[in-house]
Amino acid sequence: MKKLAVIAGITAASYFITKEIQTATNTFVIDEKDIELETLSQKHDGLRIAHLSDIHNQFFFKSDEDYAFAVDKTFRSNLAESLSKRNPDIIVISGDLFDKRRPHIGQGLEFLSELSTIAPVYVVSGNHDKTTIDGKESLRDLTHEKLVETSVHPLDNSFEFLDKDLALIGIEDPLHTNEHDWNEGLTELVSRVREKGAQTIILLSHRPERFYSYAQNAIDLSLCGHAHGGQVQAPLLGVLFAPHQGYFPHYTDGVYTLINPANSAGPKLSHMHLSRGIGSTNLEFRFLSQAHASILTLRTAHLTKE
Repeated sequence: MKKLAVIAGITAASYFITKEIQTATNTFVIDEKDIELETLSQKHDGLRIAHLSDIHNQFFFKSDEDYAFAVDKTFRSNLAESLSKRNPDIIVISGDLFDKRRPHIGQGLEFLSELSTIAPVYVVSGNHDKTTIDGKESLRDLTHEKLVETSVHPLDNSFEFLDKDLALIGIEDPLHTNEHDWNEGLTELVSRVREKGAQTIILLSHRPERFYSYAQNAIDLSLCGHAHGGQVQAPLLGVLFAPHQGYFPHYTDGVYTLINPANSAGPKLSHMHLSRGIGSTNLEFRFLSQAHASILTLRTAHLTKE
């Protein structure tokens, strides 16, 4: 009887693990959140942003042989359809569009082109996008012109005004860039849009662990990825590890808020939204961290006067 109980337990655990891997890896959830920004003018109240991250070119393969697990062929079309039904005003992708282990760039670009028929698409690079292929060009350099051809807006170290008082800025992933230069580049970018009249600033950046720098620059809302929500979580313990944060990371997914540490011009509070992402890397699966996208509705904060 004890042996049967052990076998039954192992079988049940194996079934749960396999089922959860398939669910977390091959299905997605889209959540909706309201985020209040104190500098947001009333005319922009209700702006809807679809936030995706860390696609890693995962669901765009020519054959099953390219992937260790069975990939749902409808994932791509289902995701695009689900986003379209939610009527976003813009779509942003906070890095790791591609992955050098999955070199079928064409299929990934097709997906981005499909997204661009829903709403304008803005992207920044992640660390995987800046890795080189065969020691030559990086994926970012290989795809820059092609992104523009698909009506996608690359925003590395640049900006676009969504309106005269609302700026969307992007900073490249700091891979191969020293921290001082990267921070100076971000500060300069913020200064430029403020000089041009930006009242509210939204940042696209891959790295959540640099949230303090974003708050220090009085950025209203930062949209990040990279952590994958841990990608593989442990029952009861949650997220064990995230890149560039180490074990038991602080930033995993959801909304975080910091007080503007510089007390400079801009908002008193700086917010960050961190996406768990769509794809996976290194380990070819997710566990207790389902693929994820968000619809963020911006709201004008109603502040209580002191």
